[in-house]
Amino acid sequence: MDLIDAFWQQFRLELNERDSSQGVLFALLDLSNHLWVMLQRSLFAEVPLSLISISSDLEDASEMQL
Repeated sequence: MDLIDAFWQQFRLELNERDSSQGVLFALLDLSNHLWVMLQRSLFAEVPLSLISISSDLEDASEMQL
């Protein structure tokens, strides 16, 4: 939760620095991008890459047998 508060504080600082609506839009896009990257890292950090490659190899092998 502290991380979200830090992003919100940074967003408010950027809003005060920029007067145009384009600046506000870019600040919102930047904030949403940071949150999206954090979400992706938290979701995919739990799955080891070795399991992903093994499961895809098994799927390929089962498709070839059919």
